[in-house]
Order: sequence, then C-alpha cells, then structure tokens
Amino acid sequence: MSSLWRLPPLAGILDPRPEREAQRSPIANAANIPFDQLSERTSELPPRDRTIHLADFRAGSSSESAFLAADFLDRGGRRFAWQVPAIAEVFTSGRLWEPNELLQAAAQLATGTRALDLGCGAGRDAVALASAGFDVVGLDVLPDAVDRMLGLYERWKGPGWGRLQGLRRDWARQTGQFDLVIAFAAFSADLPDAALRCLAPDGVFAVSAFTTLDAESQGVPARSHHVAPDELQKRFSALLPIHAEAFWDGGRHRATFIGRLG
Repeated sequence: MSSLWRLPPLAGILDPRPEREAQRSPIANAANIPFDQLSERTSELPPRDRTIHLADFRAGSSSESAFLAADFLDRGGRRFAWQVPAIAEVFTSGRLWEPNELLQAAAQLATGTRALDLGCGAGRDAVALASAGFDVVGLDVLPDAVDRMLGLYERWKGPGWGRLQGLRRDWARQTGQFDLVIAFAAFSADLPDAALRCLAPDGVFAVSAFTTLDAESQGVPARSHHVAPDELQKRFSALLPIHAEAFWDGGRHRATFIGRLG
C-alpha cells in the first residue's frame, strides 16, 4: 500500500550535530535532531522499545555533540547503539517515527478532508494527516503537547499540506462536523459521546486503547483508559463497524476500532 504521507523519509540514524554542521557535512539515512533540542523533541524519537542508532562522531570535531546526545539518551533510559555513518552528497533530514498503524486505513475511508485528533499528544498523527492534505484540529489538555505538535508542523510543512490548528483543552465541549476523528491511546468513558458530537454524516472514527490484559502484563491496576479486549465495538455501537481487533504488539496489548457514522 502506497503511503498517503508527504513526510520526510524514514531514517535509521540519529544525527545529533547542530543543523548547520549537519548541512555542511551530510550523512546518509539520518534524522538531524541537534543534541540541545533532544529534550524538547523526544516525541520525534522511535518508540521506547526500539534501539536508537546514534551517529558515531566520538572522534573528531563533532565528538561533543555525540557524547552529549549519548548522555541524554542514557539518562532517559533509552537503548542506543553507535553506528558509523556513510557520507551523503546532499543534506536530507529524515524522521525516526511512523504514524499510528491504524491512521492510513482510517484516512483512506474518509470522504472529506476535515479531521480532528482528540488527545493529540505531540501531534505526530495530526501532522501526518496535514501532510496528506487534511485540515486538522489537534486537541489536548497539555499545553506543551500542542506546542510540540505545532513546532513539528512548522518545521516540516510543504506544498499540498493542509492547515493545522492546535487547541489546549479537553474534548468535553468539543463539537464539529469532521470527516475523520481519531483518538489513539487517549480512551476515556466520555469518548463515545465526543465522537458522536464531532462526526459529520458518513464520518469515520478510529480509536486505539490499551487493554486490561496490558495492565495485567505491566503489573499495574486497570484504570479508566484501559478497555476489555472486545469492549471498543460495544462502546461505539452507534457507529457502523468497519474494523475491530485486539492484539499483542511489542509486549503491549492493544484494541483498535474503526467505525462510520451512518
């Protein structure tokens, strides 16, 4: 399946050098996140269960960037491995993350381009939708999450991208007529009502949530954001079901659902 996203290419190496230095001496297959921006851009790193391949500049003029990045990753409990980079002719900064695996299927089902991301977090999925031409509203109660989303959008937006608006509030009073509404890892008991308030006729809703099996596997009590493996389709029974699945992924158990407002 070809990708909808007009995002920078996926990269395999983290280049922690300052941007100007990275542009002067480009390396292949890299995402440039300067070491002094890592604390603000952790959402652009791979998932925590994956090893980060850090460009090996321990010898030479870029050694400080390399060691400071390694120290930051180590203090944050992130696994990393040094990798000797290949020289590139042209500077291209890629990305180290992918949108939610459910997003493309949901976006392709939408009949229009108005999208709402409930609990957008740092906004990777909202930015991906904008890159595909959707006009997106990203909503989160955490101000720094919305700021990170807008910062990512401003760094990457290009021709053909849709607009992106960030709102710093919860979804209790959110309304609208959206062709696509998503809520990934942001489940709560009032989410079904919010979805119905915000969907346009024939609108598509996609949700993912950690399950009670995941809570058990992590050794923590099940909380309000956990669902039973078969619960999402029941919770969103007002929607016509398109997809429902529960599965293990990287040691975590998730449930997913896509439905359409009839």
